[in-house]
Amino acid sequence: MKGISNTEAFKFFDKYSVSHRLFIWLSFCRFVERSDALTPKSGAPLPQSLFQWLNLWGKEQDQGQEGQRELTVKIPWWIYSVCFLVGGLTMLGVLMAHTGTAINIWAPLFLFAFLPFILSLFTGCFAIFSTAEGRQKPPGYDFLAQRFDLPSFDKHRLVLQPWLSWQIQRGAALAVLGGLLSFFVFATFQEVQFYWSSTFISDSATMVKVFHWIALPWQVLAEAPGFDLVQASQNRISEIGGHGSIVSGQSSSLWQFVVLSVLFYGLLPRLVLTQFFRWQLAQRLKQTIEVSSLFEQFLNRQQQTVSIDPLLDDVTEPVSESPVSLDPSLSSDQTRSFNPDLSDESALDKSAASENIGYLIGWRLSDSEREIKGEGKSGFLKKNLGVGSWQSEEDWLQGTDFPSGETVYLLVEEWQTPTGELADVLDILKERDITVSLFILTDKKMSDRSDVMSKTWLFFAKQHQVELQRGRLS
Repeated sequence: MKGISNTEAFKFFDKYSVSHRLFIWLSFCRFVERSDALTPKSGAPLPQSLFQWLNLWGKEQDQGQEGQRELTVKIPWWIYSVCFLVGGLTMLGVLMAHTGTAINIWAPLFLFAFLPFILSLFTGCFAIFSTAEGRQKPPGYDFLAQRFDLPSFDKHRLVLQPWLSWQIQRGAALAVLGGLLSFFVFATFQEVQFYWSSTFISDSATMVKVFHWIALPWQVLAEAPGFDLVQASQNRISEIGGHGSIVSGQSSSLWQFVVLSVLFYGLLPRLVLTQFFRWQLAQRLKQTIEVSSLFEQFLNRQQQTVSIDPLLDDVTEPVSESPVSLDPSLSSDQTRSFNPDLSDESALDKSAASENIGYLIGWRLSDSEREIKGEGKSGFLKKNLGVGSWQSEEDWLQGTDFPSGETVYLLVEEWQTPTGELADVLDILKERDITVSLFILTDKKMSDRSDVMSKTWLFFAKQHQVELQRGRLS
């Protein structure tokens, strides 16, 4: 389907920061799905392009009441503060536990260098080699969704997943920074001594090699601990006269090795992942915006609300208004039909079983109308067209085995504008000798424009020689 070019639409969203851009986009999705309409100021020139309509939408969101604004989610500052404090208190606990004595160098290295590095490596590999569709909803998302009014994770998985990962990496980086700050503050007022000890390595020369490999990332900046320093800081048990005695070794000079290890193994990978997920979010968001069909729905809705097509003024023929019932209990092979004999506008009753319906297909139905959807289920909408790629929908139209002799009812919302893509759908169905009937879902909010909309759809139906009926959801 040939849709509206989304290049100018992306320019509107691109002016925001990446995180803000995400939630502006989610707000826009919610606005379109609710089929809301903008209200241009009286006397002001009407927008003439998609970009101008988007600017008007953005201004209305900025001027809205605080309780009525759309999604503007920001992670509270106190959450990042908690991450920073947790890291600082953890480092302080390690240092305070050995006040007056030397600290085993492996304790701070494991907590603030090796463990974060392993987690970062796992996170990076998982992000690169796994698909967005295969990832499950992260634990705690339901709580966040309720707290910040976030949308469904499954529906927006492609963009919400990198955003959540980005926030997690930011929090983890702050925890490491908190630990480093705590170390420097503690070391400023108290000398910190380190020692090393190992069950499997008792030779200082071997430990020098281990330290050398650990220090490879910063060899240009600083040298790894030498043999004399490593030997002097070894804490070991020595056999003297058949009895074991502890030979204590310690040195404050190992602090530089500890700090550099935390920086290069604990902090740097987190910063890299932070930038990676930010980049991934920006790319996925751009892709989502550029291929979305929401802009055409949005533009059609706004233009239909504020304009009247003068070419249709001479079309005065009435449109039949028919009562329809949706019975979910009916099997798919039962015949369903609209009752065309009643002239008053009726409700589309989702629960009554007094009338049966035919094969239902939707055309860009919004969430407010898709209560009847239940795609693939008996008695419900079989497919909502116009929201995916044209190729896949064309394949569906060409390959679906429609019930022989049964009318296919194409449901559209009254506020929509007939498009060439919708005409393509009708042409494909007619080429397959399938009887098609357009059913217009009326909108109570637009009761003052129902006559105009009826003329618009009647004119379209006449052009394409299809039956036209209208009604509403009860």
